[in-house]
Amino acid sequence: NYGVHSRQFECSVIDFFAHLWHIPKDNYWGYVTTCGTEGNLHGILLARECHPDGILYSSKETHYSIFKAARYYRMDAKAIPTLHNGEVDYDILASEIEKNIDRPVIINVNIGTTVKGAVDNLDRILRILNNLNIPRG
Repeated sequence: NYGVHSRQFECSVIDFFAHLWHIPKDNYWGYVTTCGTEGNLHGILLARECHPDGILYSSKETHYSIFKAARYYRMDAKAIPTLHNGEVDYDILASEIEKNIDRPVIINVNIGTTVKGAVDNLDRILRILNNLNIPRG
């Protein structure tokens, strides 16, 4: 043990981004991860804890750690085919969600896939959820 503690550093990083996004002091929390995989594992775990019967939807082009997390946490997961540019195929996503309309929806949205750098259109995904009357939270 070298006596190096990261808590103060982590708090500073989280405060920086909260300030950047104008989030009030008592309305945020988090931690700094060592890599994207750790962040993905933690995010999927939180989603599973909030929605234990949920289905995880993500594009086939997403980072391998998303489906690895689903296996670790014994979650149902659907790998959605992609468009030619690497974005999730929105029509297939909507169809898959509709097939399982009685189950909570957990979606991984990409902001730069590993191979193609594809960015899923969050507004379009939110419209799908809204059209299917999927509640938030």
